[in-house]
Amino acid sequence: MKNYDKAVQEFLKQLENRKIIAFSGSAPNGSKRRAQKVVRESFEVLDGLPIAILTGGTDFDVQRYAVQGAKRHNMPTIGIFPKRGAKYEIEGLDFALEVEPKYGTSEWGDESEIYSKLPQGVEVIGGGMGSVIEFAHIMKMNDGRLRHGKEPVYVAPIFGLGGEYALFSDCLFKGCHASRDVKARCLPDYRILNGREAARFLVDKLRLRE
Repeated sequence: MKNYDKAVQEFLKQLENRKIIAFSGSAPNGSKRRAQKVVRESFEVLDGLPIAILTGGTDFDVQRYAVQGAKRHNMPTIGIFPKRGAKYEIEGLDFALEVEPKYGTSEWGDESEIYSKLPQGVEVIGGGMGSVIEFAHIMKMNDGRLRHGKEPVYVAPIFGLGGEYALFSDCLFKGCHASRDVKARCLPDYRILNGREAARFLVDKLRLRE
């Protein structure tokens, strides 16, 4: 089984003290223009801050918009994708990691374990089942981290773009899927409706302007 620790750690050293913010999600039919606007709004707030941008690294809507935004603002870009997604890799990533399956053939989602461990903050824009998997993995990690006094991964879900993740995020505000304490520490207690609000939430939680 391939070990990715060395490659990841070597790249992280190059980032020095930069925080990593991930853009997770996808734009359902009819919402691509809105998703693009949300990403653009986010970078208006993130501009000039010491961060790197993580995506799934494949050339589809939200991931493409986030990488394009990062390049415009001179931010390092990271892409993590399964072996079967390699043919869709976005060109020009500063660090691209192709993840092989631990068992059987390559499937979408094989990369989620590594993807979820890298960022300190995540924006979720639209999204399908892949975003649900990433979110659930992050919140499970957060539960353990908080119990041991460690910093969680902060998540800023953006409402109003549809997709399977939208149904899941609605449940969060009705009190299911995660303990109140974990939600209170990791998620906003209000509905985020645009990229500026999402980015500000993460900037504040990660103390990026201090």
